Amino acid sequence: MVAVPGSKEIIHAMRTHVSALSALCALLIAFAAPAQPLPEPPDPAPPADPPADPAEPAEYEGTGAAEPAAADTADAQPDDTAAGSSTSDPGLETSDALMAAPPLMPPGEPAPTTELPPIPLPPPAIFPSQLEDEDSGPILAGIHGGRVFLRDRNDDFRFYPGLRLRTDFYSAPGAPDLPATEGGSALNPYLAMRRVRLELSGEILERLAFTGGFELGGGRIGETTYLGDGTSRFAMASAHDGVVRPAEVTVSYRFRKWLNFTVGQSNAPLSMANRTREYATPFMERNIAIRGFVVPNQKELGLTVWGDVLDDHMLSYEVGIYSGDGPDHPVVDGRPDLIGRIFARPLASLGDGTFTKLAQIGISARHGERDQAYVDYDYPGIASGHGFVLWQPGYVDSLDRITHVLPSGTQNVIGGELRLPFRMPTGSVLELRGEAYYVANNTREAIDGYQQTNTERFGRIKGLGWYGMVSWWACGLDQLVSGEPGMTRPVSADLDKDAPVLRGLEVSAIAAGIASNYSGASRLESPADANTPDKNIALYQFGAAIQYWYSWNFRAAINYMVYLAPDSGDSERNQAIVPDNLSIVDGARGTGHLHHELGTRLAISF
Repeated sequence: MVAVPGSKEIIHAMRTHVSALSALCALLIAFAAPAQPLPEPPDPAPPADPPADPAEPAEYEGTGAAEPAAADTADAQPDDTAAGSSTSDPGLETSDALMAAPPLMPPGEPAPTTELPPIPLPPPAIFPSQLEDEDSGPILAGIHGGRVFLRDRNDDFRFYPGLRLRTDFYSAPGAPDLPATEGGSALNPYLAMRRVRLELSGEILERLAFTGGFELGGGRIGETTYLGDGTSRFAMASAHDGVVRPAEVTVSYRFRKWLNFTVGQSNAPLSMANRTREYATPFMERNIAIRGFVVPNQKELGLTVWGDVLDDHMLSYEVGIYSGDGPDHPVVDGRPDLIGRIFARPLASLGDGTFTKLAQIGISARHGERDQAYVDYDYPGIASGHGFVLWQPGYVDSLDRITHVLPSGTQNVIGGELRLPFRMPTGSVLELRGEAYYVANNTREAIDGYQQTNTERFGRIKGLGWYGMVSWWACGLDQLVSGEPGMTRPVSADLDKDAPVLRGLEVSAIAAGIASNYSGASRLESPADANTPDKNIALYQFGAAIQYWYSWNFRAAINYMVYLAPDSGDSERNQAIVPDNLSIVDGARGTGHLHHELGTRLAISF
């Protein structure tokens, strides 16, 4: 190998300068470090082999000298070995020693360390709650599935405060001009507070549940006492009547999934429509067949036994014993009613589709007695959704006496329900729903003022109440936002499952009817008066609704309903009338048979 002239001197000078700079930096670092005690001196190293004589260069190829070790070969420089220079240098030894030696530090100072200082301990807890991990415990308050909840840390007690507000606008397109004595003001457009309800529900130790509430506007639509020809034809339940009534007031005990008990006042377990909570009905009010004829009192006070025999509501039941006289007559004759409902979803085990999971069929029945010696309240009238009384339970007899129609004797109802929801190819849901019930309720007639002491005759009201409706959850939004129809259970929330906020636009249409007959002197060979009714009560309802749901907590709805009373105004053919039959045109009563109602609602529930 050929050496470059002067290369050895250049390399030697560079090493000398680098060694000097390194020693200077080490001294500066040592003096700049904080005073620390000197470390223990290390054990002396064993003596090293004496270095080779610098005057005798190592011989490689072509000589008899031994070849250096591999480590030494790696540290050697090619130019030095090629020129026969020595493997050590006095200047280099000095600089290397300075770099290898530990930095100089003042006496008594500890050796510097490169480790991070320890993390300081947290301050002691001031409050016991600081000793617990807040993120690891349950959420004690919040909103789940649109329902406000409060609970203790052990989840032994839960509370669900509730509020319901209904603001309605009413109008009767095409209604005649009636005087105030005929209720003409109620046919004009007006705004009203339909309902204001406050309630509190809860769960105790998983077994007990309760609901207690009171409301304004909880009266029955069409609830009037017959006072003769001057009886008001309008009886709209609203918060403006100022009467505070108990709403749902129940206590439940959950023994098993298939056996539970509820005592108190709640919707009677008769029909799917009546067991659908008020805030989830598909229209502003329940249809005329169920609300006006099949279950006119809606709520009953008593004991309900209920449960799910199979999973997914494949077979469920609700049966009980009740006072039977409705919430406005809690204790009258002491004769209870037996009311029950059984419904099934026989296809639920076949798949998770909308139809197989939710297709439902059921049956409901009622049997009771009314003691004529104690029952002195009028039989329920039949009214439109806005409160116009289409049929009144009373008349003026041939002697010009006010005659009341009252419940008396056996009261029987039986019928069934059907629900068929379909998932459309577009993803929306189309739901068909219908019910039909046969009603046979015995009655009696009594002169005003003598209801508890005298009976003029015995009769019966009987017939069929039915409805069919279709709902389409449109616009591709979330489906079936309003929940399960006919599913009245103690208020609860599964806080371990997600409950997303659902939205939906529901378009619905309905047809309902009452095909019945009231005969005031049809039992026990009763003598009839010349004015005693013995004709049909025929009423039909047709309508449509559009409503937007934001969960079940808010909805904005518009309803349009038409009520048809065939041959109304002719008491020999139909005992029902519409507002036009009260108007006087050219000295004669109106002969119309239709009554139109337009309504809108803004509702808030939680």
